[in-house]
Amino acid sequence: DREGWAAAGWSSGGYCALNLTVRHPQWFSVAVSMSGYDTTPQDVETGDLFHGRADIRHANDVSATLREHPAPVRLLVCADGAAGDERAALDRLRAAAAPPVELTTWLLPPAGHNLNAVRAELPAVLGWLDAQLGQPVDGTGPPGQVTPGVVPPWPLPDTGDPGSLHGTDTAT
Repeated sequence: DREGWAAAGWSSGGYCALNLTVRHPQWFSVAVSMSGYDTTPQDVETGDLFHGRADIRHANDVSATLREHPAPVRLLVCADGAAGDERAALDRLRAAAAPPVELTTWLLPPAGHNLNAVRAELPAVLGWLDAQLGQPVDGTGPPGQVTPGVVPPWPLPDTGDPGSLHGTDTAT
């Protein structure tokens, strides 16, 4: 069930791990973001992922989701002490998280936004994950089965595009 599933990532992958978990708490109970963010940047590298759609941008803002749809998830967010954008995201997440959300934050010594920093923090992150997760398969159903009524999904924004997701993201 969801207690055996986590998402984790570094940088943009850390943002994605948080976003997937808070938007789909019926599937994931735990997420780790190493040097990640709570929103997607809009810059030269990323561009405007949401094509000017403020509603879709808001639906993918992790801090907004935590405020508006608190769910029983456990999050670990790690930020480099010298990275202003990471620290700002950490502060926004701290301000947004309230029970039943459990937020753990680690402000790490400055090491840069690089894989050497990830390698240094990974053993502690894996230890934290090990303490959070239940058994991945309980033997009573197929892996990834959603337990009805435990954590309900909420409606996705409707983009109006043919074939896009809308409504709720569970099979009926």
